[in-house]
Amino acid sequence: SAARQRAVRRLVREAAGEEALWSIGVDDGRPAAVLAAAVGEHRARMVLVGLGLRRLRDSQLGGETALRVVRQARVPVLAVSPEASRLPQSVVVAVDFGAASVRAAHTAMALLGERGTVYLVHVRPPVDELPPTRLASRYLPGERSALRAA
Repeated sequence: SAARQRAVRRLVREAAGEEALWSIGVDDGRPAAVLAAAVGEHRARMVLVGLGLRRLRDSQLGGETALRVVRQARVPVLAVSPEASRLPQSVVVAVDFGAASVRAAHTAMALLGERGTVYLVHVRPPVDELPPTRLASRYLPGERSALRAA
């Protein structure tokens, strides 16, 4: 609606200043789905979402909006704490040596460039938590060589 768009423009002016020349669009819908569609429409390579206070509505709907965006986005998502004031200097990447975790590591390296440190962390659950099919061998096929390479 026009009133909603005026309210958003006012908020942008307050946050970015009068001279900010940003195009502004207002969409209705579920935030994660609308953001995922915008990623495709604008060919975005990353989504940045602010982490706010958990609201009662978020917990009633089954999760925080940022987590829903992560689940629906087909590009990396950087969730930013309200206390953040600069890009990170170090990043921890959870790796299982699958394609998604390798892409996450490459994205982290691109984000930090040469000014930061990327830690690759692979965690195996205790043996008593593994399904029976995983007990026959400590590693999946190819996992041992991927671990050595890392």
